[in-house]
Amino acid sequence: QREKMTPLHHRVVASASALLLLLLLLCCVAVTMRVHAERVPGFKVGTHFSSSAPFAWFTQRVDHFNALDTRTFQQRYWYDASSMKGASSPVFLYICGEAECGGIPQGYLPQVAQRFGALVVALEHRFYGASVVFEEHTTENLVFLSSRQAVNDLAVFASFVRQFFQLDADARVVLVGGSYPGALSYWTRLKFPHIFHASWSSSGVVNAIDDFTAFDDQIVQSAGPACADVLRNTTLLIEQHM
Repeated sequence: QREKMTPLHHRVVASASALLLLLLLLCCVAVTMRVHAERVPGFKVGTHFSSSAPFAWFTQRVDHFNALDTRTFQQRYWYDASSMKGASSPVFLYICGEAECGGIPQGYLPQVAQRFGALVVALEHRFYGASVVFEEHTTENLVFLSSRQAVNDLAVFASFVRQFFQLDADARVVLVGGSYPGALSYWTRLKFPHIFHASWSSSGVVNAIDDFTAFDDQIVQSAGPACADVLRNTTLLIEQHM
């Protein structure tokens, strides 16, 4: 006679099933990403950030919108001047997003910089990584973690870069970013057209849309039918046991 399963047994089986589905999903996604990546000429799987580019510190204002607030913090940045050809060289300013910055990305950016004889710099986002604004993340302190402050960070930093590297007044500065940094790239160029020549915004999330399903549609298309089914089943199983 089969032993009746207890609620605990049901939870164990459900958890094991969810874990197996999740592992299968991760395998599907990894294979799909590798297949798509290898179709792109010159793309190497596993390419991340350059560890050879030196980093330094820039004194940034805590609040750009209160002239009476003189507090500052140290914001980390990286630079690669190996492709520069002089004071008129353009600048590619890579914007790091909502995580610790790894420096200047390898691959496309150094290649583009070499083609145009450009200086490449990367700025870490305030409050992330080593660019600590406050030691304590209280509600009062987190008021200064905003895209408005980050946009002004980029403008002030660009002026510093122009002065520090002794660039000509007409040297062009191009913002580079993807996803949230892509939105920062677009917004900053829009607000400071006299400082930035162009914005290279990849998948910039510049418009908030409620119930946005197009992102899921793209995942289904990229993953393929088999992986998409695993994703649906995993999501359903997790939702049933939450």
